[in-house]
Amino acid sequence: MIALQVFGLGAAFVGALFFFGYGLTRVLLPAPLTRYRRLLTPLSGMAFIIVWAYLALFFGLDLTRATWALAALAIALNLLSLARAWQTHRTLTLRPVLPRAQWLVVFFAFVAFCAAVAPLLRYGYLTVIGENWDYEFYLPLADYLRALPTAALALAPPNPLLTTILSRHILPLPMGFAYLHAALDVLTQRQALDTFAILLGVLRALGVGAAYLFFRATFKMSARAAVAAAGLVALNGLLLWFTYWSFGLHLAALALAPVALLFGAHALTTQGERLKAVTIAGFFLGALNVTYHPALVAVGLPLGALGIYRLGAQKNRAETFWRGGAIVLLTLLFSFPTLLHLQDFIREYYGRAPLAIGLREFVPLSDGYGLSLYLLKLAVGHTIPTPWLYEIIARGWDWGAPLLTLAAVMSSLYALWRLRADRERRAVWYLVVGASVFYIALFRLPFLRPYPYGFLKSLSLVSYVLLAAAAQGVEFLFQDFDLRLAFGATDNAASVKRQTRIKQLLAVLALSVVAAFLLLNGVTFALSVEQYFKPRPAFFDADALKLLELPTHVPRDAEIFLTDRAEAQKIPLGLAAYALRQFPLRGNVTTGYGALNNAEPGRVYPYALLARGEDPTIRGYQNNALWTNETFALYVRAPGVTAHRALNDQIVAPQTLTFTLGAQEIISGAKTLAPTTQTRDVTLALASFAPQHVNITLGAETAQLALAPGLTTYTFANRALPATLTLTPTIASDILAAAQPTLPHQLPDADATLFVPYIQLSEPQANSKAER
Repeated sequence: MIALQVFGLGAAFVGALFFFGYGLTRVLLPAPLTRYRRLLTPLSGMAFIIVWAYLALFFGLDLTRATWALAALAIALNLLSLARAWQTHRTLTLRPVLPRAQWLVVFFAFVAFCAAVAPLLRYGYLTVIGENWDYEFYLPLADYLRALPTAALALAPPNPLLTTILSRHILPLPMGFAYLHAALDVLTQRQALDTFAILLGVLRALGVGAAYLFFRATFKMSARAAVAAAGLVALNGLLLWFTYWSFGLHLAALALAPVALLFGAHALTTQGERLKAVTIAGFFLGALNVTYHPALVAVGLPLGALGIYRLGAQKNRAETFWRGGAIVLLTLLFSFPTLLHLQDFIREYYGRAPLAIGLREFVPLSDGYGLSLYLLKLAVGHTIPTPWLYEIIARGWDWGAPLLTLAAVMSSLYALWRLRADRERRAVWYLVVGASVFYIALFRLPFLRPYPYGFLKSLSLVSYVLLAAAAQGVEFLFQDFDLRLAFGATDNAASVKRQTRIKQLLAVLALSVVAAFLLLNGVTFALSVEQYFKPRPAFFDADALKLLELPTHVPRDAEIFLTDRAEAQKIPLGLAAYALRQFPLRGNVTTGYGALNNAEPGRVYPYALLARGEDPTIRGYQNNALWTNETFALYVRAPGVTAHRALNDQIVAPQTLTFTLGAQEIISGAKTLAPTTQTRDVTLALASFAPQHVNITLGAETAQLALAPGLTTYTFANRALPATLTLTPTIASDILAAAQPTLPHQLPDADATLFVPYIQLSEPQANSKAER
C-alpha cells in the first residue's frame, strides 16, 4: 500500500509537470535544443508553476485559484502546440521516444528517486524523513497558500508556526519550493505532510536529468561521458543527504540551475532565434530567483563571465549587449516582486553575519564528489550508526577519500588542459568551471568570506560541474592513451611490446582508480540510505501522526489551548500546531522555530491539547479524554467553566494576596480591565495545615471563612465581574509562634501557611448561592 502511494504520487507529480510544461516547451524551445525536449518538459512545467504562482500571490490570488487558472492556460498552450505539430507533420507522436543515452539518464533519475523515498517504504507510512526543522515553515506555508495569498497570511488563525512564516526571514523572501508544493497538492488534493518527502524525491530525480542536459547541450560532452557524469550526480551522497534533510528550496534550485545555465549560455553564444533564446533564458533565471536566490548567483557568475568574454572575443558586441541586457531584464520581469524586497535580500543573503546553525566545521572537498562519510556528524554532531558497518568502512576511508578526491581533481585538470585546443568548447568550460571554483572558494578561503554552512551549500550547487570535469578527464584519458585497446595489442616487436605494457599498466591504474572512486561513491550513497532506512523516522512515527486526526474531533473554528508542559514542546508541539493549523490556538508554547504567547491567564478555552498524564481538572477541563496518543490528550472544557487557574500560591498571616477577576481571566495582582460587566460564580480552593480564618473581599462584598485543616472550597454566586479579589488570613498567635523555628535548621512545630490551589470562574447556575 505504501509503495503504491509513494510511486503513485511521484508519477502524478511528474505527469503534472509534463502537462504544465508540454506546450510551453514547444513554444519557447530554440530549434537546436529540440532533441532534448522530452527531458526539458517537466523542468519547464516546474518553472512555469513557480513563476506563475509567485506572481499570482503578489496580485492577491490564493494558489488554489491560481493553479486551476494555470491549468486552463496550460490546456490552451498544449492544444495550440498539438495543432501546430499536426499542421507541420500531419502526425502526432505522444509515446516517449528517447535515445538510449536518455533512457539511461531516466534510469539513473529513477534510482535517485527510489533512494530518496526508500525510508518511507521501510516506515510503512508517509512522513518527514530527516531531523531538520525546516518542515515547520515548508509544510504550513504550502497549506496556507492554498487558501490565502501571501499578504493575507497574517489573518490566519493564531498558530506558533505562523510566527516563523511571518518573520522577516521567511515572509519577504520568495519560496519557490512551497509554491510548487502547494500547486501540486491542489491537483492531488493531499495535505503537504503527505507529499513532502515524495516531492523532494521527484526534485532529486529532476536534478539528475537537468545535469545531463547541461553536460550535453552546454559542455558538449559525448553521450557516454554525459551519462557517466549524470550517474555520479544520481549517486551523490551529499545530494541524497540534502534530500533526507528536507532542503526544499535547495533541491528545487538544483533541478533548475543547470537548465538555467544551459539556456543562458545558449542565448549568449548562438546567433539564431534570438527572441526564443533570450526569453526562455530569462524565464528560467527568473524562476531560479524565485526559488533560491543564492543559486541564481551560482549561475549568474559564469553567465556574467561568459558575457564579458563574448564582448571581448566577438566583433558584433551590440548583439551581445542586446542579448545580455534582455536576459537580465526578463529575469527581473519574471520575478519583479523581488525588487520590492531588495533590502530583505541584502539583509538575508549579503549583509549579515553567517548564521549560527548546526554546521560548525567545513566539510571536505570530497563531499562535492559524493564522498561524504562524516557529513551528518559534522552537521548535527551525531550519526545514525550501524556500528559494525561504520567500523568496516571507516578503516580505509580516511586515507582513501583524500586520494580519490586528488585523483578527481587531477582528472579535472587534465580535462581542462586537454580542452585548450578545442576552440568551440574551451571558453565555456574554462569560464563555467572557473566561476564555480570561485563561488565555492568565496565561502572557504579565510581572506574572503569563510562560512561552513555557506561552503556546504555552494559546494552542492556546483557539484554537477565538478563531476562533469572529472568524468570528462577520464574520457580524455582513455581516448588519448587508447587504454581500451591496450589489452588487445598483438604486435611482437620489442618497442611495441614495451608500449603495450606501458598502456596496460596505465589501463590497470586508471581502471583501478575509476573503480575505487565508483566503489567509494556507491558506498557513500548506500550509507546515506542506510542511515535513514530504519524502522522509525527521526521525528514523526505512526503514533505521532495520529495528531492529524485531531481536526475530526473539534468543531470548526473552536479555540484550542496548547499545553505548556516541557515534554510536549518543540518537535511534538510543532506537529500538533501543523495538524491544528485551521483552528485558533492559544497557549504559551514553543516549537522548533516558532513560539506562541497569547493565552489569557486563567481562561478556559473550549478545548485543550494537554500532555499525556497531565491532570485536566486543574485546568478546568473534563477528566475524560476525547482523543489520545502517547504524547498528547484532547479534552473538552468542563460544563459552565469560563476560567480556571491553577495557582499554588501561598501566604502567611498577616500577608495579603490580591487577584483581578474578569469574566474569562484570572490575573495575579491588581489590574484595570475593560468595564464590561458579566455575572459569574467564583469558586476558591483554600488549604491549610492549621485552623485559621480568612477575610475574603470580592468587589464590595466581604466574607469571613473559618478554615479547618485540609482543603476547603468556597463559592461566590452570581457576582458581577470584573472585580478585585483580596485574601487576608488571620491565625491564632500561639500557632503563628509555633510556626517559627527557634534554632537554625530546626523544623517548626506548626505550619501557618495558607495555600490557594486554584480559582475557578463559571457561568451562574440557577438558584445558586454562596456555599462551602
